[in-house]
Amino acid sequence: MISVVIPVYNAEFFIQKAIISAYDQDEVSEIIIIEDGSSDDSLSVCKETEYQFADKVRLFQHPDKQNHGAGASRNFGIKVANGEFIAFLDADDFYLKDRFNHDIKTLTNHSNIDGIYNALGVSIYDEEERIRVQGELTTVTYPIPPDRLFEEMAPIGNKGYFHCDTITLRASIFNKVGFFNEELELSQDTHMWIKMAAKSRLISGIIDKPVAIRGVHLNNRIKDQNKMYKFR
Repeated sequence: MISVVIPVYNAEFFIQKAIISAYDQDEVSEIIIIEDGSSDDSLSVCKETEYQFADKVRLFQHPDKQNHGAGASRNFGIKVANGEFIAFLDADDFYLKDRFNHDIKTLTNHSNIDGIYNALGVSIYDEEERIRVQGELTTVTYPIPPDRLFEEMAPIGNKGYFHCDTITLRASIFNKVGFFNEELELSQDTHMWIKMAAKSRLISGIIDKPVAIRGVHLNNRIKDQNKMYKFR
């Protein structure tokens, strides 16, 4: 039913927890791992996890086995996915129990909805990173009507934003909006959500409590703030 796409780059200490959190969701039919040319031991961990959970986990690499970035890796996963629905998970994050219950019921009963976004929580793995984490939830501040989402969600508006870990999409949405922009080194996910808000119907799901958790640690910190702002 749901294909979960997980890009993996230098996440050897986190990826197995991410995979298992997706595997434990009843609605997930396959977990597509795109190992993106890691320089650590991520590939070995992914191979071991694929063997352990072979009934759901499918491991891929780019044909040249080089690093292509999150946008290209997500696109790869979308193209090989078999599920009617697609979800994403970053390799150092994880889903909470019953992540998809609400989304699948809503999407099944409302064929005019293309996707649902929810709230994301945070887990601090390195205490020195706590100072840069603002708030406990990443979410929109109220249920924004689909025809107002483009104008009201960040970064265009000021009513908050959602994270890729929390969105559940019909696979057919990519026929409307295309794929992730592989030229964007950063913020290619933000660019995609803006496109979806403009060209499809996205609604809020659970926005008062998290459905997934973002892991905050020293290795995922964006060092070059000017570069981040440039791409944003």
